[in-house]
Amino acid sequence: METKDIEKSGYEEGGRMLVNPHIERGIAILAIAYQIEQLLTLFLREA
Repeated sequence: METKDIEKSGYEEGGRMLVNPHIERGIAILAIAYQIEQLLTLFLREA
C-alpha cells in the first residue's frame, strides 16, 4: 500500500521530488542537447 502511494505522489531523491524517472531522464537529455546547441552556435560563430 505504501509503495503505491509513493509512486503516485512521486518519490524523493536528493531532497527534491521526482514525478517519474523517465520524465527526469527526458529533461536531462533536453538540457544536454541545449548545451550542445549553445556550444555549436558559438563554434560556428567563431568559424
